[in-house]
Amino acid sequence: MRGTVGLTICTATIVLVSSACYRYVPIDTAAAAPGEPVRVYVTRAGADGLREVYEVDAAVPSLRGTIVGRDAGDLLLAVQVAQRQVGFQAIGLEQNVRIPESEILATERRSLNALATSAFVGVVAGGVAAILTLILESEGEPAQPPPEPDLMVPLISLPVGR
Repeated sequence: MRGTVGLTICTATIVLVSSACYRYVPIDTAAAAPGEPVRVYVTRAGADGLREVYEVDAAVPSLRGTIVGRDAGDLLLAVQVAQRQVGFQAIGLEQNVRIPESEILATERRSLNALATSAFVGVVAGGVAAILTLILESEGEPAQPPPEPDLMVPLISLPVGR
């Protein structure tokens, strides 16, 4: 039983640590630093130039990726184009995309949403605490003894074989 409780605690810890709620905050494109995860909105003409590499289908085309750097006024963005499965591990395959500065409509930086993350952690922690409490309370209860024969009263009696 202790192994199950330990496994539950480890699973809950992994879920709490690995999950987070993010939001995108508008920033100036020039202020975006290399290595920063961003979402870039581009014009239709800019999206048409990227269709060979990256699938962009939306009312307002956008790309999510990590800034690699700048080159002659263009933004270099590493975007995930595919995933390779190696056993249980999925490895994202990225490609660098050059986006002309004139084709960028807006840039947003990904940041941690502290309020949503705190609420999520609180709900999960409350659920884990409730489950552990139920498990630990039910573990200590003794088995119910069988009823005493003197207290048994037959409700229906059928004579058989006479």
